[in-house]
Amino acid sequence: MMIRLVQLAAFMLAAWALSPLHAEDAKTTKPVARADAYAQGLHKAFLERAKKGDVSILFLGDSLTEGWEQNGQAMWKQLIEPLGAAAFGISGDRVEHLLWRVTEGKQLAGLKPQVVVLQIGTNNLGADRHGKLSGGSSPEEIGDGIAAIVAEVRKQLPEARIVLLGILPRAPKADAPVRAKIKAVNERLAKLADGKQVKFLDAGEKFLDGDGSIREVVLPDGLHLSAKGYELLARILKDELPAKPAAGAKPQAAGALIPRAVLFGNPVKTSPQISPDGKRLSYLAPDKNDVLQVWVRTLGKDDAKIVTADKKRGIRQHAWSYAPDTLLYMQDHEGDENFHIYSVNLNGNVVRDLTPFQGERAGITALDRNFPNEMLVSMNVRDRRINDVYRINLTTGAAELDTENPGDVVGWEADPKFRIRGAQASTPDGGTELRWRADEKSKWQTAVKWGPDDADGRVIGFTADGKSLWLTSSEKRDTLSLVKRDLDSGKEEVIAGDPGADLSGVIFNPLTHTVEAVAFNRERTKWKALDPELAKDLKVLERINEGDEVSILSRDSTLERWVVAYTGDTQSTKYYVYSRPHKIVSYLFTDRPELNKYKLAPMKPVVIKSRDGLELISYLTLPEGVEPKNLPLVLVVHGGPWARDVWGYHPTVQWLANRGYAVLQVNYRGSTGFGKKFLHAGNREWAAKMHDDLIDAVNWTVKQGIADPKRVAIYGGSYGGYAALVGATFTPDVFACAVDIVGPSNLVTLLKSIPPYWEPLKKRFAVRVGDVDKEEDFLKSRSPLFKANQIKIPLLIAQGANDPRVKQAESEQIVEAVRKAGKPVEYLLFSDEGHGFARPENRLKFQAAAEAFLAKHLGGGRVEP
Repeated sequence: MMIRLVQLAAFMLAAWALSPLHAEDAKTTKPVARADAYAQGLHKAFLERAKKGDVSILFLGDSLTEGWEQNGQAMWKQLIEPLGAAAFGISGDRVEHLLWRVTEGKQLAGLKPQVVVLQIGTNNLGADRHGKLSGGSSPEEIGDGIAAIVAEVRKQLPEARIVLLGILPRAPKADAPVRAKIKAVNERLAKLADGKQVKFLDAGEKFLDGDGSIREVVLPDGLHLSAKGYELLARILKDELPAKPAAGAKPQAAGALIPRAVLFGNPVKTSPQISPDGKRLSYLAPDKNDVLQVWVRTLGKDDAKIVTADKKRGIRQHAWSYAPDTLLYMQDHEGDENFHIYSVNLNGNVVRDLTPFQGERAGITALDRNFPNEMLVSMNVRDRRINDVYRINLTTGAAELDTENPGDVVGWEADPKFRIRGAQASTPDGGTELRWRADEKSKWQTAVKWGPDDADGRVIGFTADGKSLWLTSSEKRDTLSLVKRDLDSGKEEVIAGDPGADLSGVIFNPLTHTVEAVAFNRERTKWKALDPELAKDLKVLERINEGDEVSILSRDSTLERWVVAYTGDTQSTKYYVYSRPHKIVSYLFTDRPELNKYKLAPMKPVVIKSRDGLELISYLTLPEGVEPKNLPLVLVVHGGPWARDVWGYHPTVQWLANRGYAVLQVNYRGSTGFGKKFLHAGNREWAAKMHDDLIDAVNWTVKQGIADPKRVAIYGGSYGGYAALVGATFTPDVFACAVDIVGPSNLVTLLKSIPPYWEPLKKRFAVRVGDVDKEEDFLKSRSPLFKANQIKIPLLIAQGANDPRVKQAESEQIVEAVRKAGKPVEYLLFSDEGHGFARPENRLKFQAAAEAFLAKHLGGGRVEP
């Protein structure tokens, strides 16, 4: 959930807070006043500061703040000052005391906090300062009391967001009964979270070492936080709070212009991966030169360090190996997609190119925890058209040929014993053949053959005994479903499917070699658990940021600690660590926290009917603060075309909506995810029915009164760039302008120049696009290049010089044709890019040009100065 503060006043923490009451009346459990000059003095200072602005954050509870008398200056310096301007709190050392303050004490009266932080101390557990139990309330009683407090806060402060902090042991080392009770209470707290107004954050976990002892963040008595403790608490809560504006800056209004750098510059942090031992976290973040590098830090500590030294392009793919202290990452040369695999030994940050063969393209086929020092890699060293499998020693770097490609295999599968026993081959008719073998010395056998209509099925993995395969398959049904196929008998069991959507994701257990959950995505992603225990985990995860889509990025070797990501339409991705034994989720970071300062536009799924009755699952995003009538519209066409648009945060969409445009994304026929009938309805329909779907969607938007028919742009990359060129040449009267990013202009030259490693898939292009060897005239009839004289609208074309898929000639030949016809075209060529723009400076240059182009030719759009 994104919170926007009208005025950031700050943070809180007052153990003696609104009134210096701390003792209790045994008969009524009502707090009784106890004078404390020091606490009163601090409270007065907070009050005076609060009068200068709204109270943004209110703290309820006192177990983290009992040390005011001893450590007030440290708290102010390490916690209050870094987080804001005013601090407010309400103290209660027991749940019932705090509930009395909130309800009968009316101590929320007159306050208008936007965030309320609730933290209950170990007094409720009956735990003394030595970490032993001596009575106390049950987890159920504590949970009921906290639930009552939450309900009362929501009643009195309906606009406030509530953050529940995990309970923290106050002894230097808590014994097992205390830890068990803490776990039970935290589980109750997590269940109160709804992901929207109530959030659970396990701050307590970050104060503990692995053995349960409190880190050096408390004073010697084990009760009160030290200066380091307040500093750690500030860091824990900082990312949960809205960004503090720069000095003198005004909070952004709903319609404030979002800087392009915020949307298209490098993320602050992204792509976290947990180490196999569960103790470290790797992630990508820019260095001082704004180049993305791999960083590593210890979980629970602030010891992050850079472990790579890329000079220019930046690293975008990385993973942990099972070898001790060894990370892997992939990198190509300026977008040529000839990826090499590198290892980084964290003891000294020694980097080694594991695939140092000129011109080759490598990919990781398999890693296995039982073979920690080995890796199976696919490489086209022997023949640039096909990938053999090599076994690489991660300690020495030695590579040996493991499995030779017979010439048609496009994918390999390792079994639970780390042997290549599965292969996916392309057949002459454009279909797929799955093969298997009993062991490395046995002959290959056919497991199943799929014709062109079912060719999108794939292998997920072997079962634990190696006798069956987990597959996605559409054979005998329309949508891709999860099936289990016995290799000896050929019998298949359908495990899970959805008649309206293809299988879009799986959670595969590498220990048991079973599928634990599956996902289907028609309009939005929905997970279905197949394993009862994982069902419990998904329920916990789905409550954290309700309304967002959750995905598991990585798990440690025991599967007890996970890294999960939450994606919503109006925020950038947020990352968390999930402790499976405790069912606790701890916040890590957000991709682009600066976006929290701005109002983003919701993305709405809509179903549009094509002229021949197909349902086109589409997404409409409307600019905030503008009446949705007669707006300029940008039709953003996805690439592929065998891909799809999905719901969620999309920087291009948010950029366009923020500039004042309605944005429409259409899953036209030929898109994946909606079954094979829908997919193959796009066969041989490039620039024909596939384009008709786009026109039908634009017409729908016009009929709804949303779009001005005279102010519609078509915009896209790859196939989307081709669609933009088709829009400019085949239907020039529909659009006011077109933006093409790395889009092909001539299908003949496109298909004749495909990368050599696509050779086994050539027949699939013939089935779905057209046969370049036999149907050249047909392909030319669907190529924008040969209709360049029909262009009436302005064009913006951008190209990467090293693009291996859509060569530079594809853009330059139509630029030349358009200019020869005397029509307007702007052309941007990036000498150090490939199929898309990876470097932030190139992205920003292109977006600036596109922004000015759209504003000029659509009218009404805003431009960043």
